[in-house]
Amino acid sequence: MKIEKTDAERIDAAIDLIEEYSTIDLARHGTWALDQVLRVLAGDRYGQIVADIRGGWEGPDTYLWDEGTAP
Repeated sequence: MKIEKTDAERIDAAIDLIEEYSTIDLARHGTWALDQVLRVLAGDRYGQIVADIRGGWEGPDTYLWDEGTAP
């Protein structure tokens, strides 16, 4: 059973991720931190949002979405 978080809890979790990982190497770990923030804020919509980001004029994989590397 998935426990839903309130909007305030999701925002706080996203802020915590940004605070904790904002000073790390942005090349790979920063990308991971952004992906984690998106996951927290998007919740169940994460997959659809990433699909929308990847989509473009030339089909569903026009752009890449990189999940980065955890520190």
